[in-house]
Amino acid sequence: MYNSYEVLVGKKRNDLRNYIGVIVQERVLIIYDDWRKVPLDIKEMLWTHFQETFKLSLKAKTQEKSKAAKEKRANNIVKMEIDRR
Repeated sequence: MYNSYEVLVGKKRNDLRNYIGVIVQERVLIIYDDWRKVPLDIKEMLWTHFQETFKLSLKAKTQEKSKAAKEKRANNIVKMEIDRR
């Protein structure tokens, strides 16, 4: 379900995020320790799969990337604070 800004909301959003994690772990080789090193054709194949499964708009792709980047930065800050102690 999307809100008036075409943002995925509610249970579907959580389902999507969980599903993305599972599918990426299954389909992206462990040799890629950084998402930026994953070839574009693999990323596009995954995006097409998610788009078909969840009926996603192109805007959703950008929103999920942005949210993932924010979470990664937050985790890095927590890790840095723990390392200082």
